[in-house]
Amino acid sequence: MVIMKVIWRFLAIPSIFTLALIQVMKAFFLLNNRNYLQHVSWTEIMGSFTHSFSLDLATWAYIFIIPVLWFIISNLLKFKDFNQRFYIAYYTLTSVLIVALNWIDIQMFSHWNAKLSAKALFYLNTPQMMLASAGYGTAVFFIVMSSLLFLIFRWIYKRIIPVFPYYPSQWHTAFIYLGLVALIILGLRGGFREIPINQSDAYFSENQILNVAGVNSLWNLGNIIFQNQNSLKENPYKLLPEETALEIFEQITQTSHDTSIQVIKIKRPNIVFLALEGVNANCISKYNESLDYMPEVSKIIDEAYAFEQMYASGMRTDQGLVALLSGFPALPLHTIGAQPEKFQHLPSFSLDLQAKGYKNTFFFAGEPEFGSFKAFLIHNGFEKVYSLDDFTPKQRTQDLGAPDEYLFERFIQDTKQFEEPFFSLILTQSTHEPFDMPFNDKVDDDAIRYINTVKYVDSLIGHWYTSCKEMPWFDNTLFIISSDHSHTFPSRYWYTDPERYRIPFILFGPALDSSFYGKMNSKIVNQTDIAMSLAKQMNLAHENYTFSKDIFNPNSPEYSTFIHIHGHNYLSPNEFSTVNYDLDKQSLVEKIQEDSCVLKNAAYFQVAFQTYMNY
Repeated sequence: MVIMKVIWRFLAIPSIFTLALIQVMKAFFLLNNRNYLQHVSWTEIMGSFTHSFSLDLATWAYIFIIPVLWFIISNLLKFKDFNQRFYIAYYTLTSVLIVALNWIDIQMFSHWNAKLSAKALFYLNTPQMMLASAGYGTAVFFIVMSSLLFLIFRWIYKRIIPVFPYYPSQWHTAFIYLGLVALIILGLRGGFREIPINQSDAYFSENQILNVAGVNSLWNLGNIIFQNQNSLKENPYKLLPEETALEIFEQITQTSHDTSIQVIKIKRPNIVFLALEGVNANCISKYNESLDYMPEVSKIIDEAYAFEQMYASGMRTDQGLVALLSGFPALPLHTIGAQPEKFQHLPSFSLDLQAKGYKNTFFFAGEPEFGSFKAFLIHNGFEKVYSLDDFTPKQRTQDLGAPDEYLFERFIQDTKQFEEPFFSLILTQSTHEPFDMPFNDKVDDDAIRYINTVKYVDSLIGHWYTSCKEMPWFDNTLFIISSDHSHTFPSRYWYTDPERYRIPFILFGPALDSSFYGKMNSKIVNQTDIAMSLAKQMNLAHENYTFSKDIFNPNSPEYSTFIHIHGHNYLSPNEFSTVNYDLDKQSLVEKIQEDSCVLKNAAYFQVAFQTYMNY
């Protein structure tokens, strides 16, 4: 039968090729993450293919809706020559898209422990800085690779797809058409099942790499574009009755007695806050005895008051700045720091300082438009926001801007004439991907590249602090070292591991009461607690920091929260919970009923997201 030969050449062979290509890219993903699979059996690894194949079939069904419908329409309308060009172009572009998306996922996973996400798509608003973050060499490779793939796949499909022959309709043709449509519909549902297929069908193992690999990149992209659009229409974290969530939230955040300890001995000190880009606390020997990548910071800790268990709220700079200045937690899908209509409702430590006569400055040797946090800074009373324009073209040797040595030099140079009191927030950037410093030119391992840049920044900090001691404002200054967020390096932490979010928090300098020198506080605290805690120390308004607690109050509740791409975590002494946004809500409700920590986790983020929506 002519029609069956046509179906074989125009639909069946491309289908087999598409499904095979998805499996090949899945294998590449696993191969790239083989460090996580050293103690996993081959049987379980193969489960990443078998358990997710129904999801791959559903993806195939979405891809082939257009070819099947066009196949039917073409024969009914007697199209011929145009069809060959259409099918070749469609299949070629689809194949290139499959490989390109998988390649992007592989690159992203090495840094975020997650595939493409709504959060990552947000950075498409600043393509130039997005390319700089990835590295221009990587971007060029991607373009060249995509172009070569286009030519290769086009060559393949030109040999598969013949000129579309016209054949007269017969009585059985209608049944063939109906069969094709039924096959597509069946594929879209994932087979004969009551509930349509979703990403959780690919999850089968305790090893999350195998689960993540199972969710193919095309399905993941579609899920981001279509499903996540509904998250602003209703609270996606509404897992509890509203009154129950509020009641649990109040229990979590309630402080029994306000017995805050005063650690700042100067009423209106200058504040110099050094935020290290993506530096994990475990890079510092005082936090992790087995690693010593920041000896200069360790020396400072000997004369400082440090917090051993401070955790970042999110995974990106814009999230960290909101947590630091406004005490508002990061959210998995959205960033309030890029939405002026919402962030204007947040409390602001820097605005309260400005009202007391402080001059606020933000020092950065990159582009604050990346992540869209410049508007947030200006709104929060930063009179001067340093950026690329404040550094010479010769100094801008990194893809993202100027190396941090020029940033520290600029700070020392410009603050000589600063009027007191002032608040300066310094954000480094050399430890951001792609870690493109000369000493990394011949280094391929990203973990080593990261560690090298951390050592580089540490060497600068020692010299910088020595220079600060010579400044006229030094004796009235409180210094703070922390991070905007943490990193999966230096030890390739999994995205739900609390160590992935651990950041330093170190107070030092003449404004710190000397009785706290050399002390390490072991309470579990969060980046969102910083603004409220400092505000209370300085007798500023602090009542509106709903999601903060006073870290200097021994009676404050002990917990921390942080988000990852897939959901959110809750950590307290002897308790840890992670809630994945992709999980089916019904199973999550059952889990909540038996696990008090999951209950706290769910309540906290339900209230947080509802607050975000109400702004």
